[in-house]
Amino acid sequence: MALQNHFKAIAEGEEMSIVDDEELEQYAADLERNGPLAGENFMEPPPPREALNDAFWALGEEDDDFTQIPDDDDDWDPSMMTSVAESELEVHRETREYTRIAAWDLPLLLQYAKPWTAPDMKKQPLRFRYTTYMGETHPAQNKVVVEFTTKDLASATSLSEAQRTKLIKLVGVRYNPDRDSVRISCENFENAAQNKRYLGDLVQKLVKEAKDSTDTFEDVPLDFRHHKPRKVAIFPDSWKIDGQQGVQSLTERRGATKLLEEGEAATAQQQKKPVDGREMVAMYVAAKSMMPQAQRSNAMMR
Repeated sequence: MALQNHFKAIAEGEEMSIVDDEELEQYAADLERNGPLAGENFMEPPPPREALNDAFWALGEEDDDFTQIPDDDDDWDPSMMTSVAESELEVHRETREYTRIAAWDLPLLLQYAKPWTAPDMKKQPLRFRYTTYMGETHPAQNKVVVEFTTKDLASATSLSEAQRTKLIKLVGVRYNPDRDSVRISCENFENAAQNKRYLGDLVQKLVKEAKDSTDTFEDVPLDFRHHKPRKVAIFPDSWKIDGQQGVQSLTERRGATKLLEEGEAATAQQQKKPVDGREMVAMYVAAKSMMPQAQRSNAMMR
């Protein structure tokens, strides 16, 4: 009945008038011979669908009406790798790539090597320090620190002694009197280059204010209360170990320390043993017998 309704719908779409069932069967026969689906037998039932149990993700499922539609899984290949294994393999490939670069390309850079010479602090008084975390993102990676000594900066910028003293008063607690150094940091901007530029401009402003003769800050005393000097212990020369005598003294100290450690270990081992009451009583009686008569009577009265 459903097949007849199907052919009637096709005939109505082509604006054909079919009166009875004979004309409908004749139209179906013509459609099988000359239609777009010629050669197919519409009267045979469709082939059975593939059972879901044949798929990989359906292994162990029950065979019922709801599990007869395949899930279009790919054929399982035991030689395939998981995503975690692919990631590990990618790391291994990258490691081998950089190893090859270190083995074959880096030695070629020796022809461009130049001997290192210390910079002239009178011409380059500023020392900038950056922080890197080797590709990792960190909030402190944009921080830049500048450090300089006031004497080197005075030589580079032609500051007098009074102007250098004013500069020390301007920087305040950032001055270290032990090393005569000033340290200023900045992490206000997103990039390290911006922070470095800001520090460079700040040092220029300090130098400009130090050279300003309008107010020399002569009435302001130097205040170093912020600095806590580090105490350095000075040992006498007799404590120094040098020569054969020092080596012998050190050997004797090590031997005495070893004997002390062995004694402490033996005492700890004895403390672990259970207490023998008879031995303790015998030791007490022996100690009493060795005491003088006067001390023995005093002990008994107590």
